[in-house]
Amino acid sequence: MSESNNHSEPSSSSSSDNSNANNNNQKQQTSDQDWDTIRSMTIEMKPIGIFHSCYKFKNATPRQGALAPIGRGRLKIQSPLFAMNNQHHSLMGIEQFSHVWLVYYFHDNNNMEKLNTIHQNNTTNNTTNDSNSDNNNNNSQNNNNNSEEEQGLIRPQVKPPRLNGKKVGLFSVRSPHRPNPIGLTLATIEQVDLKKGELLLSGVDLIDGTPVLDIKPYISRYDSVFGGVDIYGRKATGYENNDEKKVEYKEPEWIDLDPVVGHINSVEFTEEAITQIKECSIELDIEKQFGYKNWIDVREAIEQMLILDPRSIYRRKKCEDKVYWFHFDDLNLSTTIKTEGDKTVATVFKCEIWSKIVASLTEEEKRIHHITK
Repeated sequence: MSESNNHSEPSSSSSSDNSNANNNNQKQQTSDQDWDTIRSMTIEMKPIGIFHSCYKFKNATPRQGALAPIGRGRLKIQSPLFAMNNQHHSLMGIEQFSHVWLVYYFHDNNNMEKLNTIHQNNTTNNTTNDSNSDNNNNNSQNNNNNSEEEQGLIRPQVKPPRLNGKKVGLFSVRSPHRPNPIGLTLATIEQVDLKKGELLLSGVDLIDGTPVLDIKPYISRYDSVFGGVDIYGRKATGYENNDEKKVEYKEPEWIDLDPVVGHINSVEFTEEAITQIKECSIELDIEKQFGYKNWIDVREAIEQMLILDPRSIYRRKKCEDKVYWFHFDDLNLSTTIKTEGDKTVATVFKCEIWSKIVASLTEEEKRIHHITK
C-alpha cells in the first residue's frame, strides 16, 4: 500500500472518534434547545374549584392526609372552562369510586414571592435575549458568578425532619416548596352531591382556600404497587408459580423513623376544653359543614392532628414549656405538651372561636402578631 493511500484513508479508530464527537455535539445541541425551550415556556392553568378545609392554617395541618383520616373538606366544581349551567356534569360517575387523587396548587407557601420573582426574571431575560443577545450574555455571565441564594433559586436539597439535619434531594421528599408548587393527595370520597357539583372528602391535607387543578379517580389496578395489581392483572408483590417476577416496591428506611425530636404518646382534654369544643362546634355548625356525626368526631379529628406532633423541630427543642396554639376550622385550641420520663402527653385545655378573637383586636395588634386571616 502506498504512502499516499495511507494518508487518504482514515483509520477505523479515527472514524469512530469523529462519530462520537458528532453524537456528543448533537446531544449538546438538543440539551441547549431543551434549556432554551424550558426558560421561555410559560404554562397557565385555571383552578377547577377552591377546597374548603377543616384546616384553616398550615400550622398543625397533617403532613399527609392518610395520617389523619377523619380530617375533611369540601370541593365544589367552579371551572371557567365549563359552561356555567352544566359544571356538575363533570362529576357524573365519580360516585362509583371510593377514592380520588387531588392535584392542587400550594398557594400559601412562604416562598411564593420568591418563585414569582424567578419567573419574572426569566421572562425578562428571555425578552432581553431576543432584543440584545450580547447584553444578555454579559448578564448571564455575571449571574453565574453569584451564589444560588443571591439568584433566588430553589435549593435542590432539603433536610427532612426525620433525618436530623441530613440532606436529600428535593424530588425524594414531599416538601411543598418545589420549583412548581403542585401537590398531590389521595382522598376518600365521603359524599357526592351531583346537583351542587360538590364533593365531601376525608383524609385530606389541604388547607382552606387551596386551588384545586384536577381530580382523578384512584384505580387500584393502575395506582397500587403494593396491595393491588398491575396493568397485566399480576399481583404487586411476590412471585407467581416462582417463575414470574412481580412489581417491586421499595422506599428508604428513614420514612418509617419516628421524629428525631419529640413524639407524642397520648392526647388528653380537660373537662373545660371538652365543654368548650362541644359548644363552639355547635355554634359554628362544624358537624354539618364537614359531614361529622357529632362534636365527638370533631374532638377525634383534633386528637388525630395532635398525636402526630405537628410542632416544628425548633418548637420541640426551644419552646417545650410554652403553650402551643393551633386551629381546627374556626376553633382556636390551646395546648400544653409535656414529657415525663419516656412519655409525652399533649393536653388541650382551652377552645375558643378564632374569628371572635380576631374581631376583638385592633389593626395594630393584628400587625404585631402577624394576623392576616
